[in-house]
Amino acid sequence: MRELSCIGFIKLKVLIFCMFCISSCHKEDAEGYAIVAHDFMVNVTREQTFQMALAERLGKNPSRQKVEEIVNARKKFSANYISELNSLKPSSQNPLQVSFSDEQTNALRAIDQISGISHEDKLLKELMDSDQVMIALHVKAVSNSGVSDEMVRNWAEQKLPALRENLKETQNLK
Repeated sequence: MRELSCIGFIKLKVLIFCMFCISSCHKEDAEGYAIVAHDFMVNVTREQTFQMALAERLGKNPSRQKVEEIVNARKKFSANYISELNSLKPSSQNPLQVSFSDEQTNALRAIDQISGISHEDKLLKELMDSDQVMIALHVKAVSNSGVSDEMVRNWAEQKLPALRENLKETQNLK
């Protein structure tokens, strides 16, 4: 009797494993994707450009050596990120050029009115918020209802670890 329940348990585990494998297969329905690749690229370019502006302001009067190191690393990351993103577009399209959203413009104006340690604190908070937006955009892009272009989807997935590391580094500065 015990042997039968063991066999039943093993069969159940195999069945669950098979169901998991089948349900985790890559999506085949190309029309099931909700995000147009160009829209994703515009949104992340806008957010990355905003991060570049924040890093530029943060680097003007860094209060600590670690801040300066992170600013320099962020500038390099942002430049590479946008360059790679532009390489994913069809060659017939011009490089993506975006302007800040109204919210980003207002945030930068408000930051420019602050001085001292409060200025750095506000920059770091905005940078962390922006890091979280970037992570969310990439997570959504790689989801089952994410970006329609497989190459862009794969690239977005490859960027997630670096984006999470950026957030972690910024949080450690705070």
